[in-house]
Amino acid sequence: KADKPPQFTLRGVYSQHERDLLLTLLMDSDACTTAWKEAAPNYICESAYRIACAFSTFYHNCPILQEQDSVKRASRLSLCLLTKKILESRLQILGISPVEQM
Repeated sequence: KADKPPQFTLRGVYSQHERDLLLTLLMDSDACTTAWKEAAPNYICESAYRIACAFSTFYHNCPILQEQDSVKRASRLSLCLLTKKILESRLQILGISPVEQM
């Protein structure tokens, strides 16, 4: 039985930190293409770092599991899953095994 791909349901942007993270994810989408074209893996490293920094700020400032509004909570959890998937792909390209917990 094949694993179903995760579903991401972003139902809104509720804070500047969420917006910043989403923009970072979107703006860094070309990092892999640029790295390939220029034979420069540092673009992927820089992208992963920018995403990790934006996620850290989001996580620090936006309640996720403690959020009382179930729509916001679900949306923020989806944003976490999306960020995880993108960071894992960047690390995989670099040959780095991601950790499950910190």
